[in-house]
Amino acid sequence: MFHVEHQDRIAESIAAESRSLGVLLSEADSERLALHLELVLAANATTNLTAVTETREAIRLHVLDSLAAAPLLAAAPPGPFVDIGSGAGYPGIPLAIATGRAVTLLESNGKKARFLESVVSDLRLEANVASARAEEWALRMPEAYAAATARAVSSLASLEELAAPLLHIGGHLLALKGRRMTDEEDRARRAGDVVGLRLIRVASLSVPGADERTVYLFAKTGPPVRPLPRRPGAAQKRPLG
Repeated sequence: MFHVEHQDRIAESIAAESRSLGVLLSEADSERLALHLELVLAANATTNLTAVTETREAIRLHVLDSLAAAPLLAAAPPGPFVDIGSGAGYPGIPLAIATGRAVTLLESNGKKARFLESVVSDLRLEANVASARAEEWALRMPEAYAAATARAVSSLASLEELAAPLLHIGGHLLALKGRRMTDEEDRARRAGDVVGLRLIRVASLSVPGADERTVYLFAKTGPPVRPLPRRPGAAQKRPLG
């Protein structure tokens, strides 16, 4: 059982600092984000969810880092989104709470997926957890999503390939990264020509107490020029572009 006063302090901190990002949270939403963080840190003792174990640092590097992309996700076409490689639930859970969108938390690691299922239940979140690889899920749910998110999962070109078959035409991919990487951008543009995505914005975000953060925003403009998805792992081993 978590200490209520400690959880309240976390919720207050999240609410206050999120305002500097242009994200206004209700008291209930701040409390859910605080509970999620507490659950992550508690479960980390037995499940490798994060290398960040100090609460203050975790607020900055996980919660606020995720919430910084909320205005971009809010501007995507209406509909559910999929969080690719969700891990501990970042950025998917904070973004779902902040925007009110339904989310699929896509996580191939069974132990992490079971953790996410327990979090979704505890938070009473409009979400489902898919214990599958992105390529497998795309075969079951082709073009089912208005948006896709990913944070610290793979290269931009690989992410484009994984997201493209999950997105309907006009859908957005938000790839959360650290410093801007022009070499990756060049490869991403070439890959986008193959998979039907176009880089439409590179947003530099200021997260309190964190290093430079960048969100790459892609839009699905048409079908791929070759069949997707490829077999699992191909996007990482042999990226297009």
